[in-house]
Amino acid sequence: MLEFTKPLKIYLFKETNEVSLSILVSSNTVNTYMLKVEDFEKILGFWNKKGGCQIQTDNAVWHIQYKTSGPRPESKPVAYVRIAIYLKSQAFHYRVDYDDVYEMQKDYFYQKNNKMYWDKETQ
Repeated sequence: MLEFTKPLKIYLFKETNEVSLSILVSSNTVNTYMLKVEDFEKILGFWNKKGGCQIQTDNAVWHIQYKTSGPRPESKPVAYVRIAIYLKSQAFHYRVDYDDVYEMQKDYFYQKNNKMYWDKETQ
């Protein structure tokens, strides 16, 4: 079996103006979300700023924030990025390393500025 290894993996689909974002849950489970490029770029612009980023998409509310302390009351020092996705009747909360989100951001701009093998030919 081919295992998933990257905590965050994206595919920028230029022809549909969408980003597929996969978040690793375990070595054999990944949750994948589709976002409009505009929404994904908002996330990239604010995920590491004070207060993070909250966006409303067609079917979910996303809240992504770089945290430097754990939950109260202890509030122990810790660094991670919290990704919370709220759907109508369920919510998903992920915690990933800062470097993983930073690498995803670099990967996005690489895909945006280069032809990828999944890009369709324009005529």
